[in-house]
Amino acid sequence: MSFFTQQTQTVQIDAENSAVVRKLTYAESQTVKSKATSVSVSKVHGEQITIDPFVMQTQMLHLALVSWSGPSFEERPMTKANIDALPSAVADKLAEAADALNKAPDEDEKKA
Repeated sequence: MSFFTQQTQTVQIDAENSAVVRKLTYAESQTVKSKATSVSVSKVHGEQITIDPFVMQTQMLHLALVSWSGPSFEERPMTKANIDALPSAVADKLAEAADALNKAPDEDEKKA
C-alpha cells in the first residue's frame, strides 16, 4: 500500500446507519494537536503543557469523518455544525473508530 493511499473504515452505527472515517494526514494530525494544546511558561512553574482531550477528540472527528448514510441522518449535509449536533453516543462511537484508526502502529503493525 502506498503511503498516500487514504485508509478508511466504515463504522456501522446500527442496522440502517453507517459512517466512514479516515486516517488523518500528518498536517491534519498536527493541526488537531495544536488546537487542543496550550503551553505556558512562567518563572515560578516553568513550562506547562496542557492538553484538552475533548477538544482533541472533536477536532479529530471533524477532520476524520468522510461521509455518513442512513435515514437517521435526515439527509443533512456533513458539516461541523451537524457533526456537533449528533447525539453523544453516535459521535463517541465515530470518534472511537477515528481514534483507533489514527493511533500509532504497534510493533507488529510496523513489521507488517
